[in-house]
Amino acid sequence: MPEPKVTRPMLSLALLVLAAGAAAPAARAADLAPRQGWRIRVDPGRVAASVDAPGAARIPGLAGDAGGAPWPAAAGAAAARGEVWVAFELPEPRAAAVLLVVEVEVEGDTPVPVALHGVGKGGKLDEVERRALGPNRKNKRRGPRIAHLTVPAGKHRGVRVALGAEGAPAPRIERLRAYALDPRGRDDYWLFLGASLTTGAIDPDAFAAEVARRYPGYDPYCANEAVSGGTAGSLRKALPEILAEHPHARYVAIHIGGNDVSGQRPYPGGADRLRADIEAILRAIREAGKVPILARLTYRSYKASGGKPGVPPEENGSGPYNTAVHDPLIREHCPDFFDRKTGRGVVDLYAWFRDHQDEIGGDGIHLTAAGSKSFRRLFVELAGGVVYGR
Repeated sequence: MPEPKVTRPMLSLALLVLAAGAAAPAARAADLAPRQGWRIRVDPGRVAASVDAPGAARIPGLAGDAGGAPWPAAAGAAAARGEVWVAFELPEPRAAAVLLVVEVEVEGDTPVPVALHGVGKGGKLDEVERRALGPNRKNKRRGPRIAHLTVPAGKHRGVRVALGAEGAPAPRIERLRAYALDPRGRDDYWLFLGASLTTGAIDPDAFAAEVARRYPGYDPYCANEAVSGGTAGSLRKALPEILAEHPHARYVAIHIGGNDVSGQRPYPGGADRLRADIEAILRAIREAGKVPILARLTYRSYKASGGKPGVPPEENGSGPYNTAVHDPLIREHCPDFFDRKTGRGVVDLYAWFRDHQDEIGGDGIHLTAAGSKSFRRLFVELAGGVVYGR
């Protein structure tokens, strides 16, 4: 099915992109793939805890198996105690820093104190980090509060993580995972940014599981920082804080601009502002030493309203913005994710949903359950195909 009709200036730009892209196939960066085996599997026999040590050994993710349940139980001695802690030995020798990802379930909006200690010789504790884990951001994906803690390389033989405080309900650990950070930064850590479509479609655990199934030997960590209603401008403003919260993220996958298009369409309404905001986002990600992966906008079958034309024809929707804004930016800032033969971004969500409109909801924008699965699968197959190799 053909791409949407475009104006003469747009056609000239598209031809320039195609001509430049036809010169040579995109060369996959030699160091793009992450290091395999970065996940640390903790022997249950090396785990100690303040309450029910055998239960702590079964915390999901810690030993790398699918067993276990949130720990400690919500009732009984654990709840009365307030603070709980878990400690375990680190692998030896250890020349790399260790990233701990702690997912905590707690009732209400009360901040959860979190303290990380390194365990040295003779069981001596050195405080590494202390923070108060607050409630989730407004409009962020619902789920447990997540703490990213880093144990520096070197002297510590183990770690001890304490959560909660006396007099408060004991928090429950939903999951605790450990990763040996690569000194060269080749960590298998994905960060997703975007708006409501990304919020609903990218379940971090489902994404990681699909990658592991499709690309044996890899075990990614995924975080979703998309915000419903987000625009390219709001993401640009929030990006420094988000990147600071995920210093070890390597791949930053982005689907942004749909809400901008909804408010400013048809093309070229808002295109200059959209281009400037997305380019600033991509530059900031690259300057932070990360790999940006910008996707093409999904197809949107807008209804005619408020003086704005409906879709079809396709030129009244997101298609022209992909051709004139997203594709050139992908080519410049995400060259490994640009298809030089077609002149389009590799993660082509537009083409899929144009050809599978049954996966778009009644408003012509948001996705059905099947559409959300396709959205996630396309990132796994198309972006993952570049990162991990097809």
